[in-house]
Amino acid sequence: MSAQALTHTAARTPVQKPAFAAQGSLSGTFDMIGAVMSFGRNEEIYGEGEAAEYLYKVKAGCVRTYKVLSDGRRQVGAFYLPGDVFGIEAAEEHGFSAEAILPSTVVVIKRSVVNSRASGDSSLASQLLELTIKELQRAQC
Repeated sequence: MSAQALTHTAARTPVQKPAFAAQGSLSGTFDMIGAVMSFGRNEEIYGEGEAAEYLYKVKAGCVRTYKVLSDGRRQVGAFYLPGDVFGIEAAEEHGFSAEAILPSTVVVIKRSVVNSRASGDSSLASQLLELTIKELQRAQC
């Protein structure tokens, strides 16, 4: 999508917090038992090929995911803003790297903890499904 088309789309589309960033159990799980970490501008949060042991929620700042192509260019996967959750992977390793675009605060939680809690909480399981579907839609665009 061209920068002009992106600007046009952003201008007419109101910014809304996703359902999983609201006062739901996923957000509460992150806030209650996640660890808060700070990252400086352009600082890596995780690298492509690293173990996908954690999920991440942007508390402040902005994060981008990307791949470095064989010719050295970067392919941006997505941008994440406050309230967004990222790091959802189908595999055991990250398919993209993630870095803070500007100084950012991120809440980090073990993937196994979220999965364990979701097994006994249908609301949390629904929110994880919704989040997974959003990530799939991003990948297909």
